[in-house]
Amino acid sequence: MDRAWIAPIAAETSNNQLDDGADARPNVLLLVSDDQRPDTIGALGNDRIHTPHIDSLVKRGTVFTKAVAPNPICTPSRAELIGGCTGFRNGVLDFGKRLAADLTLWPQAMRAAGYHTWHVGKWDLGGQPTNHGYEATDGLFTGGSRLAQSFPQDFAGRDTTGYQGWVFRTDEGQTLPEQGVGLTPDISRRFADAAIRLLERKRDRPFFLHVNFTALHDPLLIPPGKAEQARPDRARLPASG
Repeated sequence: MDRAWIAPIAAETSNNQLDDGADARPNVLLLVSDDQRPDTIGALGNDRIHTPHIDSLVKRGTVFTKAVAPNPICTPSRAELIGGCTGFRNGVLDFGKRLAADLTLWPQAMRAAGYHTWHVGKWDLGGQPTNHGYEATDGLFTGGSRLAQSFPQDFAGRDTTGYQGWVFRTDEGQTLPEQGVGLTPDISRRFADAAIRLLERKRDRPFFLHVNFTALHDPLLIPPGKAEQARPDRARLPASG
């Protein structure tokens, strides 16, 4: 499946939080949208889908529209991104698989190079992000069927199956149902707020911040106030055959 990669990912984000005399190497901010094709981005030619924030990144960076994820499923493609190799090497060819223990992952390499390494959003690669090179997480969204007994219904009162049973939790495994059970219409804002909290930390070294949004992955949820922009009759189906 084609992915639109927007570079540079070495974002020149604000260094206002750096202590005097601190390491001035560039920060790295990696934003990942889930299951998104390049032809769904306004700046890449789609005149029916409004993507102003992604468009601003396109205008300031370089775009690769033919980057290919060898495995189109969300979990394996995330593993390939942070492992730098296909699922045949990293061990993740399908859901529910764990990363090979002998791999040096991207966050591990960044941490070894002296970067702060932080994770936000969806994980779903087995274990904890903090066991794979990330020193801290905020807005960690995870879960599954094992949580259904504790949270039998999602935010809308539906049975907690699949993503309806996911919740935020801390590095220590404490669940935070007050932040919402299951994917909610404002889930992207919650991830963005968590990323901002990490960006506002006082630090003496540059950071690698990896933000995994769940949109556009099913189930499709319309953000509050955006219903008019998501009318099915305005959608243009991709070419087939």
